[in-house]
Amino acid sequence: YMDFLRMEGEYNFLAFLPLDDRKAVSDYWYRGASEEVKNHVYGDLASFDVQSGIRYRSKDPQRELYTLLERRLAPVLEQRYALSQVSDVALREDLAALAGLHGAALSWFPEMVFVRLEDPPRPARYFTLLRNTGHFSVSSLLREGRELAPAENTMTVVPGFIGAYPSAIYRVQRSEIRALADAIGGLSSEEGYRLLADRYVVRRSNPGFWQASDALQDAHLQFSPVSAGLLDYNRLENR
Repeated sequence: YMDFLRMEGEYNFLAFLPLDDRKAVSDYWYRGASEEVKNHVYGDLASFDVQSGIRYRSKDPQRELYTLLERRLAPVLEQRYALSQVSDVALREDLAALAGLHGAALSWFPEMVFVRLEDPPRPARYFTLLRNTGHFSVSSLLREGRELAPAENTMTVVPGFIGAYPSAIYRVQRSEIRALADAIGGLSSEEGYRLLADRYVVRRSNPGFWQASDALQDAHLQFSPVSAGLLDYNRLENR
């Protein structure tokens, strides 16, 4: 059922693009998939041979469509997760360096990390790091390893908290953000990540773990007083 919802969303998105651009986009989404799968998803039964009616002015209609949608939805888009909300310009630039990380090095990095940023005498601030895992295709729930595209991994950095299943909790000094970005960008092995974790991660085996957890939970409730709940540590790593 979730597969059909995804396919419907993809189909609707393609309908906004110029007719001549749709196949290239859909083929990119399903790289490596068999012709049988492609025909099932975008075969004759799913064809829509009508122009969208949008007058595109650039040579990159897909990116132009993203911009049009962003402008259209601007009044209702959630802005508190944008790095532009970070008023400290120097800090925003350092966080942007983290957000600019990409490639195979991120394969060693956890999927979701809550970062406690310490900058005394200022109160601690929290950020979320999300690893976006590159895939050649997501047409199958099984054999994901065959579909991974490590070179296309990217990082998202947001103020506050996104998600309820953290993979790790980091404690980072304000002066260490660039060093953290360099360390993540240089990852090439599990041992390399273990050394990084020794420096930044508050593991479950750390005597101060529950104190750090309580502070994080309190900050989460302050950030999202309506939607926040108890965080689930079932996926917390102890690497």
